Amino acid sequence: MLSHGFLTGCINISEISRIRSIYKKLINLTRTENVYIENLRDHVPDSVQLINETVLKKVKELLDDQEPILCSVELHSQMPRCQAIPPHQDNFYHCVENNKGLKVLIPLTKMCADSGGLFYCDINTSYPIIEHRPSNIKNFSSYIKEAKFKELKLKATSYHYELGDASYHFLNSIHYSIGNQSNYETTFVVFRYQSKGAKINSKALQKYKECYKEHMELISSK
Repeated sequence: MLSHGFLTGCINISEISRIRSIYKKLINLTRTENVYIENLRDHVPDSVQLINETVLKKVKELLDDQEPILCSVELHSQMPRCQAIPPHQDNFYHCVENNKGLKVLIPLTKMCADSGGLFYCDINTSYPIIEHRPSNIKNFSSYIKEAKFKELKLKATSYHYELGDASYHFLNSIHYSIGNQSNYETTFVVFRYQSKGAKINSKALQKYKECYKEHMELISSK
């Protein structure tokens, strides 16, 4: 199975507008930096209302689990001309067994590759985890080195999101962006789901913790 996919017109636009208005009150609109909020449910409990029965049914189908667990809700806001996101795999830090975890991305604004949308490599859901290195980018802990990524010679797909569209990717997906090259801010919410009872690879998790420690040292030294 391909590690990513697109869901057209599945989200209620009035819900998007409502959540976006709450989000605008949450953060300072005059800021000049990107915003990343990891625990969005704590700040905006209603954010979970973006996930309707249609989307949840798809998540259950993809994970082959009728009781998937919503592990986290994240808010990403990208300012114009922001920094690119290097290639990475989310499962380098979540360390969940193959095919047992995925993310649903719901834009709160129109979004495409040039305005911060992700490029998803066209690989299957069980593609192995590639070696990652600690990053010196705030709120982004680890990445696949450019030389290693080029060696893989992978093709990638990007999506053009209208309001109401969404996408999903399994945790082993390799993805990246070229940053927001537009003149307007783009925002999206990411929901991470995991199969009930999914196992965590403790050795992989320890490896990530060591990488994260190095990442924090790089950030503090800047």
